[in-house]
Amino acid sequence: MTIVEAFRLLGCLVGDPAIDHPRQEAAAVLLPELRRLAQWLVRRSGFPEQLADDAVNQAFCNLMTGGNRSNAALACDSDQRVKGFLKECLRNVMLDELRRQGRVEQLDAAGTSVRFDAGTVDSPEELAIASQEIARRQSAQREFYERIVPAAASMLRPDAGRDLTQAVQHMRLLATGEMDFKTVVMQATGKDDVTAHSAVHQRHSRARRRLVEYIESLVAEGHVTTERAEDLRWCVSQLQRRGSS
Repeated sequence: MTIVEAFRLLGCLVGDPAIDHPRQEAAAVLLPELRRLAQWLVRRSGFPEQLADDAVNQAFCNLMTGGNRSNAALACDSDQRVKGFLKECLRNVMLDELRRQGRVEQLDAAGTSVRFDAGTVDSPEELAIASQEIARRQSAQREFYERIVPAAASMLRPDAGRDLTQAVQHMRLLATGEMDFKTVVMQATGKDDVTAHSAVHQRHSRARRRLVEYIESLVAEGHVTTERAEDLRWCVSQLQRRGSS
């Protein structure tokens, strides 16, 4: 599978093997590529080494939840253009983190333009780690949508449970680019005005908060491990990142 093919195929798992298997293969191609590009930015553009892993994870998550469907992404029609797009995604994530820490001045050459050396190859150990990370995140996604969301909804009043389930469904469709926010508002409220938009934003925010609270209760009761809870919270964070924008 080429990089551009993987870039087009990447997406969240949906429980259909015919869709999920190609998406898993795409993830196995793109995650090592993101790791190479992150190290390139560290070497050539002066970004701190400790930002690389988090930037890879964040950029990968953004792509998997719809970032590869923006107009700029869809314009990438070759492996080299996809590499350029991925590098810019990583660079933006790293810059955002440095801004958050007030450390942008530490960059010596953030804007330096240097040709990417595609000759570096991940070691078997790095590929194995990448594969394990993909599998862990995808397993967490399956558990989140198949078990966590229904269980959290069942703990609420029937109407509140239905609202939570619908909110998650809508945020998931927004994340994959299958529905825009205006359509979500119309489906949820039957209206398309400022009040309706605000109500749906609040409903989505409330759903995310309740899901995090439910995950925390599972940790407190010893039903999930700390590592698994982190992956489940990541699933919620992806709804927050893309859901109500």
